[in-house]
Amino acid sequence: MMAQEDLSSRVKLAGAIPHEKARDFLLQGHIFVNASLTEAFCMAIVEAASAGLLVVSTRVGGVPEVLPPDVMLLAEPSPEDLLDALQEALLKVPNLDPIQQHNRVQAMYNWPDVAERTTAVYNKVLSTASDHDELLPRLIRYWSIGPWAGLVFCCIVVLLHWFWLFLEWQQPAADIDPAVDWPSIQDMLQPAQQLAQQEQRTQIDRDTEVEMESSTSRSKVV
Repeated sequence: MMAQEDLSSRVKLAGAIPHEKARDFLLQGHIFVNASLTEAFCMAIVEAASAGLLVVSTRVGGVPEVLPPDVMLLAEPSPEDLLDALQEALLKVPNLDPIQQHNRVQAMYNWPDVAERTTAVYNKVLSTASDHDELLPRLIRYWSIGPWAGLVFCCIVVLLHWFWLFLEWQQPAADIDPAVDWPSIQDMLQPAQQLAQQEQRTQIDRDTEVEMESSTSRSKVV
């Protein structure tokens, strides 16, 4: 196609880019196109936006929730819609501030924040009333998905519930030792910190005793 359309001087097929060189490669461009037909999160568009590129992506999966609309233009998964989105992106490129965009993406996605939000989700699930996990409320939730999908999910849940009852009869949960919570880093470091503080206090006491003995010796000599 490149030879047929005489695009050899304008199109470069870079092939696979090593991960450690992805940033340098992204910095050479202005627009990043993601033409996936299915996608869950797509870390690639976050990396491209962090490098200061304007993102054009198909509106599939969880992609619309990843970046704000002024950083990413969405298109239906068709050549015509992608072309329209690219033309719109070309008009936005001159007004793009890569440094400012990088700072925005960095504020939205950083590992301490991700870990904090993930922990909040787990804590919320753990604090939720167990009534939501009863069979009937779960069947009602699954049935609301749709007439066919809801029926399929309800059948699967009922089968799994029966299987769980069988396992509970065969091996009661009361006979299984509970998993012990793994200690936090702070808990693991606390004994070492206490020992270090104790050694520091002991050393201070020794230094004080030596100084007092030295003072007493000097007083006797005088």
